Amino acid sequence: MRLHRILTFACICLLAMCTPAAAQNPRATTALSYIERGDEWFAKGDYERAYADYDLAVASSPTLAEAYHKRAVARGQKPDLAGALADYDRALELDPRFAWALIGRAMTHGINEDFDGAIRDCNKAIEIDSRLAEAWGVRGAARIGKKDFAGALVDLNHALKLNPKLPQVWTDRGAAKYFLGDFRGAIDDHTQSLKRRPNHAEAYNDRGAARQANGDAPGALADYNRALELNPAFASAYFNRAQVWREGGDWARALVTVKGDVDGATQTERGPYARIAILRPHDGRTVDFEAGYIRHLDWHRQAKDTWVWYGWNIWAGERQRWFVYATFGHSAASLDSPVAPAEDERDNILNVTPHAQFVGNALYEYLPGLSRGTGEPAPAARLEFTTVDLMPGAAKAFEAALSADQSKLQGETLWYRMVAGGTVPRYVRLRPRPSLSAILDGRSELALPDKVNELIAKMTVEILNLRPTMSYGLSSAHK
Repeated sequence: MRLHRILTFACICLLAMCTPAAAQNPRATTALSYIERGDEWFAKGDYERAYADYDLAVASSPTLAEAYHKRAVARGQKPDLAGALADYDRALELDPRFAWALIGRAMTHGINEDFDGAIRDCNKAIEIDSRLAEAWGVRGAARIGKKDFAGALVDLNHALKLNPKLPQVWTDRGAAKYFLGDFRGAIDDHTQSLKRRPNHAEAYNDRGAARQANGDAPGALADYNRALELNPAFASAYFNRAQVWREGGDWARALVTVKGDVDGATQTERGPYARIAILRPHDGRTVDFEAGYIRHLDWHRQAKDTWVWYGWNIWAGERQRWFVYATFGHSAASLDSPVAPAEDERDNILNVTPHAQFVGNALYEYLPGLSRGTGEPAPAARLEFTTVDLMPGAAKAFEAALSADQSKLQGETLWYRMVAGGTVPRYVRLRPRPSLSAILDGRSELALPDKVNELIAKMTVEILNLRPTMSYGLSSAHK
């Protein structure tokens, strides 16, 4: 059975529970009025308008920590996790004892699967105010991410003792109990969560898993069905429901689910893997290539492909004018479920391969512990694309050195390790930026720690231009 685990929390608590300090000057008064209006938009679920007002608050009073904190929470809803981290960092520079900013940053670290970073921030928040149930709850969720279920249970127990009204903490404690084998306790906790948040698909799926493990197949099926009513793309619930049917001897129904519903759901299942490929247009055929590639993307559109495809031209580098395309944020199951692969290949042969040569296609794994961002790059106009080939046996030391410097990263910086498709050990770093000047102004950020220089066999830095017309799904992926 699969529990749906992601560190999550009701961001509204970071707004409702944190009241701005009284204004000390006219500019702060104006900023607080923007914050108040932004809170109203946020409570209504209009995160774009909330973000706009918080942005005005920052502009009105750039030394007001609360303005950055509020904007960070709104950015987390976009989601713009790199921007959220930058705002949390700035809020904490202005007010190092801002416990709610620490909790918000911890949540963002958790979503990025940087569970150690989440725990560190929660530790600081608890040192500042040990009565904050949210800090204990987020730390407990991060401990689940690290598979420290006993430690998670201690934290989540304390969070609920401080505030029993937090539904996500009930859900997370139910997950911890499930992994510790206390299925009856897990069922009770998920039931408590659903009393407080009745339309939460994750809690239904997790309660279904606990009921299934406890021998209650009809109850498990009812919960999985409800989870799928609330979220028809919930892959874990499809798998779990199929397993109940299989265990009950209904193999035909289980196989139909796995082949039908699950294939559709797993295509959108999120994970750490990325595909990055390179095409070289034939000499004198660039126009034909671009027209053919756009036609091929239209095939993806007609096939209702749920993957997002980025397209860039190499603008600066030895491979100038070559084309890079990529898709990010996949699970292994998702990569096993591309849209109509045979038809995709036929359309590729018809529209793309007559005009270009495939010169690379590799699978990468995102490394959140070395990065700042979500693993799915912002669709910025420019992209600094760095390829690092290491000496044999140097990967562990290289990653340790980058991890030690992670807190120094400025702006979105995404590291990936090659899994297959070329010489290893190889890593790539992506840094999306809005303009060439933003890349040049941040040249000091290009440098890697001095201690890794002797580990590197070759390093190449290229600048890529985003091609929106040769990309697919970017707007829906980054709303």
